[in-house]
Amino acid sequence: MADRKVTQLTGLSSSSIDMSADMIYIADNSANESKKTTGAHLLAGTNNLTEITTSSSDDIIYVYDTSAATSRKISVANLINTGVAETCVQVFDYSAITTSNDWSANGNGANKQFTHGLNSTDLSFEIYGSDNSFGSGNIVVANGIVYPNRYRSKERYGAQIHSVTSTTFEVQLAKSGYYKLDRNGNSATPVNWSWIKIIVRK
Repeated sequence: MADRKVTQLTGLSSSSIDMSADMIYIADNSANESKKTTGAHLLAGTNNLTEITTSSSDDIIYVYDTSAATSRKISVANLINTGVAETCVQVFDYSAITTSNDWSANGNGANKQFTHGLNSTDLSFEIYGSDNSFGSGNIVVANGIVYPNRYRSKERYGAQIHSVTSTTFEVQLAKSGYYKLDRNGNSATPVNWSWIKIIVRK
């Protein structure tokens, strides 16, 4: 048949592409001629790309968006924040410590079981306390029970995470709240449990 321009060729939908058999024509600069290759070989050739040892957060990665059935681009920073991070970090953002949020009590002394999706018991936890939903003035609360005066003191401060499984964990809040140290570390002010944020990593 007569030669046709590329723009005159019949279109091929993504669902009709046979990656192992259909041909793509490329210019081989090393041989100074046009050649053909399959889609599968073209993708396999990406293994020959130069590896990046350090990357900027603005660098772009190309991915296939299954929800839109099309290829898209995403920055390294956004990929970490929205995709990869979800597989190794789970954030339970600030929520009120109330019975309406499935805590056993309102505030101090309450406990609650959380369900996580990290499929592991080898986890690390961060607990933040705040007196508001915005987390302003928040405090990283020690994962443990603090006895500020003496061992027999009936005061209990802090929090503890226990009963960790591959899908759940429990949080127990101390009955006296938690402590906020002053700038010199010489004195501490007790703070009642009100709002909590938990970050889980594996």
